[in-house]
Amino acid sequence: MNTLVDEAHLFAGFLDTFTAIYPQLQGIDFRVDAKRLEVPVYLVEGAHEGPGRSGTGSYWRSCSPLS
Repeated sequence: MNTLVDEAHLFAGFLDTFTAIYPQLQGIDFRVDAKRLEVPVYLVEGAHEGPGRSGTGSYWRSCSPLS
């Protein structure tokens, strides 16, 4: 079980990562920038996936030649 301090550190780490990485990825659209990949891609979705991520996964699956 995590303590309150553990949870605070986890949240702070999330914020640090988000503010450092998100601006770098914000302008990338893989539907346009990487229409074909030469490596296998695995999509994993949970039962309670966020709407933004599940919509993207559905789109990529519909475009897959293996669908």
